[in-house]
Amino acid sequence: MHIVIADDLTGAAEIAGVGLSRGLRGMVSTAISPENNIDLYCFATDTRSYAKEDIRHWIIDYTTALKALKPRIFYKKIDSTFRGNVMQECEAFAKAQGLDKVLILPANPSLNRIVKDGTYFINDVPLAEVSYFRRKTSSRLLDLINPAYQHQTKVIKELSELNGPGYYIGEVENYGDLLKWASLSNEPVALCGGSDFFDALLQFNGYEQRENGQAEIGFGERHLIILGSANQDKDISINRFSDRRFAVSNMPRKIFTDAAFSPEETGLWVREILALYQTADRVVLTMHYPDLPFEERPHLKMALGELIHTLLEQISIDELFVEGGATSYAILKRLEADRLIPVQQLARGVTRMELDRYESLKMTVKPGSYKWPETIWPEVKKMILK
Repeated sequence: MHIVIADDLTGAAEIAGVGLSRGLRGMVSTAISPENNIDLYCFATDTRSYAKEDIRHWIIDYTTALKALKPRIFYKKIDSTFRGNVMQECEAFAKAQGLDKVLILPANPSLNRIVKDGTYFINDVPLAEVSYFRRKTSSRLLDLINPAYQHQTKVIKELSELNGPGYYIGEVENYGDLLKWASLSNEPVALCGGSDFFDALLQFNGYEQRENGQAEIGFGERHLIILGSANQDKDISINRFSDRRFAVSNMPRKIFTDAAFSPEETGLWVREILALYQTADRVVLTMHYPDLPFEERPHLKMALGELIHTLLEQISIDELFVEGGATSYAILKRLEADRLIPVQQLARGVTRMELDRYESLKMTVKPGSYKWPETIWPEVKKMILK
């Protein structure tokens, strides 16, 4: 069995989708409870939201527990643009294994995200110039990491440069570069990075892409689509939904702005959504208040978790689509569903899964910075991307 520790749910699901594309039976879980009949176990933490002083303790505990299962490939999935507590997590992951070398490959060339000459590029644009990452002030790798680790970290191009204890960020411009770094999979090095590096590790270890692709699994009729990112750069207009099968519900302003909103306000929102399902089989939940300044609103994920839990007590939903790792994790925690089985990789980073406690429901998740694939409800895709 191969084991991956991810810093959020969408990262774990992304890795599970990669495994599925190579014929591996996978599981995503928010609790350490792997089953014997799986090939790939993806442990989804929410460490990006942990207090920094607690990160090392938790990752050491998680790594120690999972290392005891003797994984063939043991991998730390990180955010590919170094959001969160990446260096602290990689340090703890290595320490718990007794390793003093850490190889970090954040690049995902399949998504046109590469590292070249010490700089991170997305679609040939330096990271800091991409609107979604507007809070980044630099595109240089060493500027993106925690300053406390800069003196121990090198950006390297060749295997021969990985020499002695420390942290090494490998440059990657294409899949061939990933395979080069994957040749270290049997060396005493802690392996950390994005989904493309894990895919290369599988390729290097003999797992080929499935020739016949994945089985098509039809979508159910009743959909709930959560645009879980409050990113105000998205010019989202509810009037863009022209298809009569779509209905839109914007999060009530009181819930959006006030962490102390009341259960009665959630109840009113639930009743509004139930009424929409009387005339539509696809409901889209938005959080769109362009008149308000952008700011972090951590209570929103909890509000959405409570909403979904209440809805599922009153109505059956076939397909749940969620963007954003923190939002997805909060929903699963509220549903008390800690195990998911991947059934389809709809695109890199977009994974459809079955939930252990909700037999009729399938949940599709993706990171907030990824695009929905062309094949999924084009009206919604146009709204998100324009």
